[in-house]
Amino acid sequence: MESPGVDSARPAPPASGYDADRLGNDVLAVLDFLKLDRPVLVGVSLGGEELSSVGSRYPGRVGGLIYLDAAYVCLR
Repeated sequence: MESPGVDSARPAPPASGYDADRLGNDVLAVLDFLKLDRPVLVGVSLGGEELSSVGSRYPGRVGGLIYLDAAYVCLR
């Protein structure tokens, strides 16, 4: 699946933006819709944040996580 806001043909992101948990919730909704049980998820670039969100909040929902060219920087 492709994250919202990635393609210039799509609407602009909401004012609140897209955080990792919000994007991770979209991944969970797709897993539910497709009735996938513990799939191995692959995330590229920003997708790594989505994977980290899903994997850390719901470890029982995934069979594994594969990160490709992903980095996570938390500036607080």
